Amino acid sequence: TYFSTFKRTAFNWIARTINIHVSQKVIEESEILDEFLLFGEDEFERLKFKLKIESLDEFVFKLSNQRSHRLYTWISGKTLESYWHDGNAKDKKLNVLLYYLDIPLYEWDNWKNTGNNLSFTKLSSDYNIVGKQKSDNLLKKYYLGQYYLYYQKTDGSPNIIKAPFVIKVDSNGQVIAETETEKHRYRSKSITIREGCLYISCINLDWDEKENHIFNIGSETNPEVLFGVSNTVSVKKKHAIGIKNVLVKQPENHGFYNGEKEKEKEIPMSAESLKNKEESIILKYFRQYSDNLIITQFCCTLDELSKENDHKDQIKNSEVASVSPK
Repeated sequence: TYFSTFKRTAFNWIARTINIHVSQKVIEESEILDEFLLFGEDEFERLKFKLKIESLDEFVFKLSNQRSHRLYTWISGKTLESYWHDGNAKDKKLNVLLYYLDIPLYEWDNWKNTGNNLSFTKLSSDYNIVGKQKSDNLLKKYYLGQYYLYYQKTDGSPNIIKAPFVIKVDSNGQVIAETETEKHRYRSKSITIREGCLYISCINLDWDEKENHIFNIGSETNPEVLFGVSNTVSVKKKHAIGIKNVLVKQPENHGFYNGEKEKEKEIPMSAESLKNKEESIILKYFRQYSDNLIITQFCCTLDELSKENDHKDQIKNSEVASVSPK
C-alpha cells in the first residue's frame, strides 16, 4: 500500500500525532480506560509506580496537566511501521489505532488495504511539510513583525535594556531575526518553532560571540508578549549567563526598522511614573523577580563546592540569628 513506502521517521511523526490526539480524547472520555482497552492492567501497574499514582482518575488528571505526548506513548512509530509490513498487531496497541481512527476492529484489514483512509492521507501530506518548512510557514503567518526586547543588564547595574527587535523575511526569502543591543548588532543564524517554543540562535556581527533565545509560545497565533530566556557570556568576567527575556510585539505601523534604525534604551529599575505604558508594565514585571539573571561559576572540585556551601550556610544562619527576637 501507499504507507508501506514510508520510512521509520514518517511513522514516528504520525505516531506522535496519534498520541497527542488519543491523550486528548482520553481526557474527554476517561471511561474508555475503565476496561483497560488501550493499555493492560500490567502496564497500568507499571505506570502507577512510575508516575506515583493510585488510580486511573489520577492518571487522567496528570494527562490533562502535562504535555500529553510526553506523559505517555500510546503507540510507537515502530509499531505502526510493523502494521504496514505484515507485522503482528498487539491487541492493546491496535486498539489505540482503532480508537484514533474511530473504526471497528472488523473493518481494520479492509481499511488498511484500501488506501482511501483520509485521516492517514492527511497525516502523510502534513508530514511533507514538517521541520523547517512547517516552522517557516508558522513564522511567516504569525510571528513576522517588529518587537521590543527587554532584559536586565548583565553588568550588575539594576537597569533594564529595551532594544528594537525584528523578525522578517530577507531578500533570499529566509525568515531571520535582527536586533541591536548595547551597541552590538545581532542576526539570527537559525530561527525555528519546535515543540511549543521559538528558538533563535544569533551571532554577533561586531565580534566573536553567540547568543541563543528560547521563548515559550505553545500554539499561540496572536503573539503580543513573549517570555523566554537567552544565554551568553559576560564581557568582563567571561561567566556563562542566563538572562530572562520579554519580547513585546509592536503595531504594524511602528516602523522602527524602516530607514534609520532605532537604538536601544536603558531604563533604571528605580524609575517611577513612566509615561510609556508598555515600559511601566514591563519594568514592574522585572521588579517582582530576583532571578532575572543566572550567573554561573567556574569549575571547581567537589571539596571546594562543599566548603562554599558550608560558608553560605554560616552566613545565612547568622543573618537569621541577627533578626530573631531576643
